[in-house]
Amino acid sequence: MDKVMVITPCVSGTVLAPYTLGLPRLVAGTEVPVKVRERRINVSRAICQEIFLKRYFQKYEFVLLMDSDVVVSRETVEKLLAAWKVGTTPCALTKGLCAGHVVCSCALVHRTDYEKVNYFSDMETCQCMKLPNPFYVDGAVGYEV
Repeated sequence: MDKVMVITPCVSGTVLAPYTLGLPRLVAGTEVPVKVRERRINVSRAICQEIFLKRYFQKYEFVLLMDSDVVVSRETVEKLLAAWKVGTTPCALTKGLCAGHVVCSCALVHRTDYEKVNYFSDMETCQCMKLPNPFYVDGAVGYEV
C-alpha cells in the first residue's frame, strides 16, 4: 500500500471525516463562485490532479480518490488494489446502494489513467463519469459521515 496516495478535494474549512488509513493524503481545492455543484467539484478535483502530477506522480503508482466525508478501512483499500486491472477504476460502495452510475467517492485510479482525466471537459458532468470503467468491488465498502 506504500504505492498509494489518497487525494481528497475540498475547500478550506471543510471538516474531514476521521482518517486512519496511514497513507499519505493530499487535501486541496478552492471555493468556486458558481451555482452548479458539478462545476465546483470538477475544479477542486482538477486542482488536486495538478498538484499530484507536478509533485507526486513519480512516487505513487495509484491515487485513491476519496471524498472528504468518506471513511474506509485498510482492508477495503487492499480489496481495491487486488481488483484493479489496466484501464479500470475499482470503487468502494459508500452510499449503501448501487442505483444510477457507479459513485466514485472512493475510487482507485492508476496514475497513468489519472493524468488523462480532463475535469474541465463538460464541467457539468459528474466526475464519476470521467474515470475509466468504474465498477464496485465485492466487499469493498465504506461510509459517509
